[in-house]
Amino acid sequence: MKLEMHLHTLGNSRCAKVSAEDAAELYGRLGYDGVVVTNHWNEYIANDFFSDFGDKTAKYLEGYEAMRATGIRSFFGVELALGKDYYSPHNNAGAEILVYGITPEEFRKEGERLFSVDIRALRRLADERGWVLVQAHPFRERTKRLPHEFLDGAEVFNGNFRHLNKNFIASAYAKRRFLLPTAGSDFHQPEDAKAGVEFFEEIKDEKALAEALRQKRYRIFKNIKKF
Repeated sequence: MKLEMHLHTLGNSRCAKVSAEDAAELYGRLGYDGVVVTNHWNEYIANDFFSDFGDKTAKYLEGYEAMRATGIRSFFGVELALGKDYYSPHNNAGAEILVYGITPEEFRKEGERLFSVDIRALRRLADERGWVLVQAHPFRERTKRLPHEFLDGAEVFNGNFRHLNKNFIASAYAKRRFLLPTAGSDFHQPEDAKAGVEFFEEIKDEKALAEALRQKRYRIFKNIKKF
């Protein structure tokens, strides 16, 4: 089962350029079996980008719900930045965490608490809920490495060619720190779709996805247009 593990939809942040409907059509044409919608969630998104919306968590979930409505197999995920770790012109040391295994229901419950906690509290919460924490593009420019002891994995291949991701260093880092390797397109524009994870079994929900990652029942793929 081939899944895109890192995807953004139009309306969640200014950097995403493709609607859920167009993304679903593209991924279906390329032979993917499904996608994990991992829109940005951080203090800036909630308080500035979503400033006109009363229920910030409901607004955030619209991207996932729109993708699911297209009919493509869709899983919920989050690309989370804690505190002031989100990327901005004023921040030269951002850090983002791909949270797998989190369900829409859990997100509705935790909401804005997620980006308000520190990495230790997030680790405790992940252990309680069965989430997998993966640092996204850990060697991208303007990125700081989070303490590896609080992580489960590292994104060893990020397909967004508009950034200097240093994927080969990320791969070596994950091996040295015994972190689970993941790959994703970091999809924002149509030309980005080129990577992901192939699981050795059908993935039925977010909890099964997290468990398959923990058990290493997958392989990564990258740099291909069609399977």
